[in-house]
Amino acid sequence: MLRVDTLVEGKQKPLAAFTVFSIHGTTVPDSNTLYSADVFAYIERELEWEMQRHGVNQFVHAVCNGSHADNAPNILKGKQGFEESRSFPLPTIPIVISCSNGYTGYCTTPQEYSMQHYEGGHTLYGPNTQPFLALQYAQLTATIANKMGDSNWSKIYSLKSASFLKKYPHPTNPVRKVVKQPYYVVNPGIDEPYVSFLWEDVPPDQLEFHKPIVGIEYSVTGEFTPFTQSGITVDDTGYDIAVIFTGTITKDGMAIYEARWYNPPLNTNYHFRFVILPRQSVNTLYSEEFYW
Repeated sequence: MLRVDTLVEGKQKPLAAFTVFSIHGTTVPDSNTLYSADVFAYIERELEWEMQRHGVNQFVHAVCNGSHADNAPNILKGKQGFEESRSFPLPTIPIVISCSNGYTGYCTTPQEYSMQHYEGGHTLYGPNTQPFLALQYAQLTATIANKMGDSNWSKIYSLKSASFLKKYPHPTNPVRKVVKQPYYVVNPGIDEPYVSFLWEDVPPDQLEFHKPIVGIEYSVTGEFTPFTQSGITVDDTGYDIAVIFTGTITKDGMAIYEARWYNPPLNTNYHFRFVILPRQSVNTLYSEEFYW
């Protein structure tokens, strides 16, 4: 990680950071049914929450994938790795040098490169990869600081956007309904324990996945408020709550979803409930309360 500080009256103040990390762009199996299972959220959320806990605000963190990104497994099933090489006639010997959509390979320090594990075998500039990137971003930071005043930091961009979700007809009467009230699921050795809740909602292409969908509220005295852990609100923008489209569309054109809250705290003093957050065409939906 490269940290960028400002120097005011001889005192350093953290301003921004740039991180290059080695991780596959998609690390979910082709059996997954999640619409969003982005592993980048882990590094983003953990750092964001840690900064919030320490009172650090107005801080920019740029994260770059220093590894290669695999094809999304649900788009080209059976076309990853050596499976694709089987389409070539023998005696062709396939050698995978990188994956499609490759970026810069791994970012290794000279010491890490010298160990010659697989990370060191896939870099952009060999043992100089990390020093090279550090120098380039140091120069970029200096250029921005010297040639751009504070008034120029705000930029407006107009970019094209597209959605690749399947298009569904709009329901004529979109009303959210509970399909199955919360229940506890334990599958030792298969999955983490979680609480499941199923409900009807508008189809996936109309649900606005870029906004929080599912939250948790709790009550001790009878009044429900948003549930937080370590000062962070528990909802599906973190990684303890999954939102899964079951694949079912009702005769009324509504979709059935499952919310899973993984590793919920076991506290008999707390009463919890799921809250499905409102959208433009549908109101807030609450589950029954549950506790242990």
